[in-house]
Amino acid sequence: MIGYSGHALRLAKAAFWLTGCSKVVHDFCSAPTLDAQRKIWDDKLRPVLLSKFITRIFLSNPAFLWNALGVPINQANCFLNETSTEQFAIDTLDPVAYGTHIASGAYHYQLCLEQKYTKESW
Repeated sequence: MIGYSGHALRLAKAAFWLTGCSKVVHDFCSAPTLDAQRKIWDDKLRPVLLSKFITRIFLSNPAFLWNALGVPINQANCFLNETSTEQFAIDTLDPVAYGTHIASGAYHYQLCLEQKYTKESW
């Protein structure tokens, strides 16, 4: 049985595949430095994950937020009183890409992005 978060991860994987970024995800997860990772994020992955299409169709959809991301509607309404779903996604994902070196110590992110982790990321 697939959990709701699994649907969100499959959607991200499909978005990467459709945009030709599947290999880029691996490059991001195995970038040798945080600076190299940031460049990949800015140039390739951020434009896909934080595109207007993804944020409008999925992240602004209460059913998707609840079912795929596990955000209760009351919580979603609370943050929507303060910000947009697009800005919320930016505020959530950018700090990970800019401040957490996936290859050397963030196996949980690598697991989400590549469905695996390495000895180096553990």
